[in-house]
Amino acid sequence: MLKINKKEMSQMAQILKNLIVNKWYKTREMAESKIDKAWAKNIITDDEYDELTELLNTYYPTESTDKE
Repeated sequence: MLKINKKEMSQMAQILKNLIVNKWYKTREMAESKIDKAWAKNIITDDEYDELTELLNTYYPTESTDKE
């Protein structure tokens, strides 16, 4: 897992990280949308995008659609 030093992380990436860790977003899709928009507008770097996406997997896991 790629870890970005807190001092090196952009302010927006740090805000998004705090919101994800504190489960501020009601759904994973809401959080993903915010991350995607920040990345598309070059507000966060590719490395920050990758780290935030990994955090999403930890704090907002996708539900399995397999029924056994």
